Amino acid sequence: GYAGSFSPDVPAKTTLRYYQPNFTILNLPIAGVASAANPSLRWQKVGTLNIGADISSKNNRYSGSIDWYSKKTIDLLMARTFDATTGFSSQITNSADMIGHGLDLEFNATWFKRKWQYTTKLLFSYTTNKITEVKSRDSDFASNYVNSGGSLLIRKGINPYSLLSYRWAGLNNQGIPQGYLNDTISTDYTLISKMPLSQLVNKGSAIPPFFGAVTHELSYKNWNLALNISYRFGYWFNRNPISYDALYRKLTVNSDYANRWQKPGDENSTNIPALIYPVPAGMDAFYSYAEINVLRADNIKLDWATLSYNITSASQSKKGIANARLLLNANNLNLMLWKANKQGLDPDYIRNLITPPAFTIGCNITFK
Repeated sequence: GYAGSFSPDVPAKTTLRYYQPNFTILNLPIAGVASAANPSLRWQKVGTLNIGADISSKNNRYSGSIDWYSKKTIDLLMARTFDATTGFSSQITNSADMIGHGLDLEFNATWFKRKWQYTTKLLFSYTTNKITEVKSRDSDFASNYVNSGGSLLIRKGINPYSLLSYRWAGLNNQGIPQGYLNDTISTDYTLISKMPLSQLVNKGSAIPPFFGAVTHELSYKNWNLALNISYRFGYWFNRNPISYDALYRKLTVNSDYANRWQKPGDENSTNIPALIYPVPAGMDAFYSYAEINVLRADNIKLDWATLSYNITSASQSKKGIANARLLLNANNLNLMLWKANKQGLDPDYIRNLITPPAFTIGCNITFK
């Protein structure tokens, strides 16, 4: 079937924005054009084909399901850049079509069920996406193709979540980062930033194509312990490297500073640029998006754990209580069990504060 969606922030008609009198030195109310008319605006439509099967053993000790799906998105809403002489820098339009395929697997098993009971639930998902049609010219989008995964990349034939970066040629003997201009080593960051997509490094997807979770549940008499371990494989992230411009203007400190280039020969042991003032134009931007700062994001984490105790008794059952249990829950543990990158970075929290763990004590009562 097909489903349609749209954003209430994307109007089809010209819209105005009003400002209070104190916004201007004349102390008069004013209005400005907030968005241009878009008479061809259409629904963003998603067509889905899904085929699945459920399986189980005779005694239901083992069970599971498998689902394959294909999703075709038509008239994907994306921002297009405009000629500045129009008075608008960009507009959200129906810009592209995209197709995605995926596989979802679920497996449940009760390994033993006596005084001790141990069950496992495995979830596995695989997904892939590709832009099949671009309804605007490439020049209608940003000319700089580098992408850290924070936005969709609208280019025909590639994964819109691709993480693209500049080719890295190391530091020179002055500690200045170098890239490639076609196949020539260069520090002309202005020309490097205009390199076509074919000259960039596509490490892969910024979102995991393989992901899922394993829930373990162990019970003994009235006690129950449940743990959820999640995993994500096959994707990349752009680490947050040092920016000397941010250091000079905002005193933003980065741990890279201690490992920076300081004397000739350091280029053989470090990739952190030298401290230069003033910062060469475009150097920070080039270094931030250079392939040297793209790392594997694969990881396995312990997400949550729950310990509970069933306190239901025969007397409670007579009073209409079917089940009563005390529980202690620890959520948002974010406990890293394994990660692919060697820098000790959590790809989920590169620029954001880590969500603190939440601990809950409660009582769950079910009445007959």
